[in-house]
Amino acid sequence: DKSGTPVYEHSTDTNNCSYDNEVEYPCTCDTRLGCITFSQRLFNIGMADNDDHPRDDIHTTHATGGIGDACRQQHDGQGHSRQRSWSYLSAVTPGSAYEHKSCIGIDLGGTMCKIVYLERYPSPDEAPKTTAYRERMRAAIDNPETYGETGMRDKELEFDSEELGGRVYFVQFSTRKVGKVLDMIKENDLVDSNTVVFGTGGGARKYCDRIHELLNVTIIHCDELLSLIAGINGMLQRDSSSLYTVDPATFISTNERIPPSTNKKYFPYLLVNIGSGVSILRVDEDGTHERVGGTSLGGSTFFGLCCMITNCSTFTEAMELAEKGNASNIDLLVEDIYGGDYEEYNLPGSTVASSLGKLVQPEVRENATKEDLARAILEAVTNNIGSLALLHARANNTPRIIFAGNFLRGNKISKARLSYAVEYWSKGARHAMFLAHEGYLGAFGALLKLFSMGRSSSKSAGSDSEERVGKWPFNA
Repeated sequence: DKSGTPVYEHSTDTNNCSYDNEVEYPCTCDTRLGCITFSQRLFNIGMADNDDHPRDDIHTTHATGGIGDACRQQHDGQGHSRQRSWSYLSAVTPGSAYEHKSCIGIDLGGTMCKIVYLERYPSPDEAPKTTAYRERMRAAIDNPETYGETGMRDKELEFDSEELGGRVYFVQFSTRKVGKVLDMIKENDLVDSNTVVFGTGGGARKYCDRIHELLNVTIIHCDELLSLIAGINGMLQRDSSSLYTVDPATFISTNERIPPSTNKKYFPYLLVNIGSGVSILRVDEDGTHERVGGTSLGGSTFFGLCCMITNCSTFTEAMELAEKGNASNIDLLVEDIYGGDYEEYNLPGSTVASSLGKLVQPEVRENATKEDLARAILEAVTNNIGSLALLHARANNTPRIIFAGNFLRGNKISKARLSYAVEYWSKGARHAMFLAHEGYLGAFGALLKLFSMGRSSSKSAGSDSEERVGKWPFNA
């Protein structure tokens, strides 16, 4: 309702998405999405200065939007999504309906489901059911059987936050096991009327009706790219030590992370988000961002090819094969063509001239090992991403490149390759940078939507001041 208390109401009407009957947009949403009126009402809470006139201080970006944004895209006229700022969605103020609720951020990607859970600190006057819920959730988190074959808890990433009012946990599961995960959540009663779930990623839409029917909880959908940027900027503002670089010559053997010498001058940066596919964005200091490129060759390309060629069944198994392999047995190198370095163009003989190029030779195909094939596929995908990232960094004048995404979780090979490629081809002018919480940044950003995070911008007409996307709550 207008007070900000959410109204849990579903609509399957594909003709109109209503904002409290004040503004109507024709809609072509698939009925499987439920076209959640609840989400539309949340947008409407901050959409108008009064009951009659929608706000016009809404920025435009190339990023695709969420459920409500999908309905609004066709009314832009420019092919852009119209995004609303964080401060208009689910903002927490003292005494609000969300102030003491347990909160979960979910990033349901094509390959992995990442979950960030905020466990509220106990309060002296909390209800017994709140205490009981916290204990149930903690018991589930601490129980190794919770995670099955594909899940894991990233305990080393957890942290306490006075600003958020609790402890933050990070867990993940394979998206293909989402049905079993939902069953486990229901059996252990891990969501209740005090649980607020913020979702991002394609699966947050794909499974929204299924989750509502099984758990009686509605996912508040968050734009995927906005959530990612909010998560990164929020993490940098919370603890800049989360950011690091690596030495490509030693990282695979030492796993040593090197703090960057940027003096906190992070902006502008190029964000390369490697998930099932790859999105590339430029992010400026005021929070303005633009999707400047991407590629369909990402984490699922590596995993899918490995599954087909090596018969592996999990991403972990594919990575284990790659770690034992030697790509030079599969790739065609400069030295294979020229007998050494290509000195005229300063290309070392070890440079890959053609990924998987030696497989045209029958004897190589016959003797190729699963390990070598997995390593060559991994490096082919990684090298392509690194080349695109550097080209976009040059084109968009961004000296810093931040690589993120679940593809990089524990993936030392790709981090080393990306670092080498960026430093070598930029002649040391640019460096690949990574975040300790990579893979969880979208879910973390979705979780932060609970808080008043500042206004997403570019600068809008009629706005005297603009705050930044992803502004950490205690800096707001």
